[in-house]
Amino acid sequence: MSNQPSSSDFGSTTGGALEEAGAANPPSTTDLDRSSYEKSMEERMAEFGARIDELNEKLDSMKEQAAVKYQDLKDKQRVASCKFKELKETSADAFGEFKTGMDHAFEELSKAWEEMKTGCSNAAAKFEK
Repeated sequence: MSNQPSSSDFGSTTGGALEEAGAANPPSTTDLDRSSYEKSMEERMAEFGARIDELNEKLDSMKEQAAVKYQDLKDKQRVASCKFKELKETSADAFGEFKTGMDHAFEELSKAWEEMKTGCSNAAAKFEK
């Protein structure tokens, strides 16, 4: 016995040309059940295909948004690093002024981090639904 599929494994399962010509042999219950199942599964597979395509479009958009947020985070990190370097090199008299600038730069970096983290969490939550 061959393991290769036969022509009856594909296409119509209800008798082919004889049925189409109106032959007197109606399809069996098994053939109708299989035909209904195949049609149902085809519709379900098409629906999943559409959902996957939609997901791909959303992912492209999310990638762009994430890249912008990431760049903002990196920019704020550079600013905070520069401020910290300035703070380390400042005199004791100017320390208070530089400390305020450093605190502000670090606060902006922290906000950017939280926005990035929240955005990633929100994106992940959409997949759990």
